[in-house]
Amino acid sequence: MEDKNRKDILKHIDKLEEFARKPENLWLLANLQQRFSACGKKEELNEIYEYCLEKNLRQQADDFYKMFPTKDIVARLVYNFVKMGQYDSEDNVLWSTQQRLVENFVKMEHYRRKDYFDEFVMAVYQQLEIITDVFCFNRQFSQVATRLMGHPAYVSSIQTFSGEWESPTIRSRVGTFPIAHLLFGKDHAYKKVKEPLQQLSPLDRINVVLYFICYGAKLQPSQYYMFMEQKSLIGDIYHFRCRFYSSSFSASQWQDDIYKRVTAQKGFYYMKCLQLLCFFVESASEGVLSFDSLCTYAMQQKPIKLKPFEKNNDN
Repeated sequence: MEDKNRKDILKHIDKLEEFARKPENLWLLANLQQRFSACGKKEELNEIYEYCLEKNLRQQADDFYKMFPTKDIVARLVYNFVKMGQYDSEDNVLWSTQQRLVENFVKMEHYRRKDYFDEFVMAVYQQLEIITDVFCFNRQFSQVATRLMGHPAYVSSIQTFSGEWESPTIRSRVGTFPIAHLLFGKDHAYKKVKEPLQQLSPLDRINVVLYFICYGAKLQPSQYYMFMEQKSLIGDIYHFRCRFYSSSFSASQWQDDIYKRVTAQKGFYYMKCLQLLCFFVESASEGVLSFDSLCTYAMQQKPIKLKPFEKNNDN
């Protein structure tokens, strides 16, 4: 009976909230606050406010991830996740992925409002990781990424016989600088390409998805600085993740410098993290649409073996 009464009251609160949203009814909120404060019920008023805020944030989260084609991606993942025993069916995979994204979006906005910066960054990271693992635990995507790691990282416009320039395509690759060097660095690429994609660090996996899905494996030279700036920000976010998860985390001097640099500009980094998340979700959504053509292209290419990097070798 008590639960039913509570639900009825919450329905009335919803109607009250809708009414109070209108500009001409803003007086209502001030009046309620005055009455609750007068009778010592400020906590109850805060509870109502938090309920309304939670409801709004959840709606925003649903709208934000509405464009993300979770269902299309999950259709490719059922074999992998169900076989591994993580989920019973496609519906469970879909529900879990969407639910976790929404929950972390709500947490992220709560933490931003309360100025809990470390927790905010963690909630951003969780969303990046969920999206990343949706792809990286896909056997087909793993094969594509592994097969192309030694291929040139950049694409460029092509001039036709008529003298016109065509937009870059996945086939118009230029130069010899390999994808693996771009993602992992020259010193570590040779070792990391030998590891299964799922066994790479979460940071490496996010960068792999950034290149192959968000940029569609079609990075242009003019996009290099933007890509590296995003990659650097992902590294900063991952550093916060390491501090957050490990109680025994012992930061080196350069890690302390990262933390101090970011937290000293946290107002700026709130916006940078949100901008990165928007880019990641929007670009990944578009990347899904061209995933089949990426797979077709990759399967037509012969893998290029990566050579160990030598410091006196400019390549």
